[in-house]
Amino acid sequence: MERSLRLHLGAGHYWWPGFVNLDAEADLKALPYENVDEIHAIHLFEHLPRLEVSEYLREWRRVLKDDGKLILELPSLDKIAQLIVNGERNQRLTLLGIFGDPRDWDGRPLMRHEWAWTDVEILDVLAQNGFEAKVVEPVFHIPQRDMRVEATKAMFHVEHHKIEEIV
Repeated sequence: MERSLRLHLGAGHYWWPGFVNLDAEADLKALPYENVDEIHAIHLFEHLPRLEVSEYLREWRRVLKDDGKLILELPSLDKIAQLIVNGERNQRLTLLGIFGDPRDWDGRPLMRHEWAWTDVEILDVLAQNGFEAKVVEPVFHIPQRDMRVEATKAMFHVEHHKIEEIV
């Protein structure tokens, strides 16, 4: 029986057993793998430059098996905005979800958040890059602030080579 290949991207110091754990030293736009069963990117996606996201997703789609899964968890701008409207004062639930924690930035610029994602935008970007996806409740971090996106490689996809328009 073939052993499954699962990647944990943006692992930091959270090394998961049974996964190939990759962090800042790895080029996540040029992975040396094929036939990957699952890719997990837990609190990584918000750290990627917005205009480069499609490059990452195209690479991740390339290495996944046809029935491969992509799991993302990240702050939800929809939830954060609602928390702010409701008067939430805990910055861990609001501003830190948008920008990252400035206490981590000194000497660690990769800890800054590059983009805040809404449910609609992340689903659109995933669809544009060949994934079928849905937003569900997160498993890690803060459920009232975060989202989990479970995606699979779409079987029929015409690749687009343009930069998405940011409206």
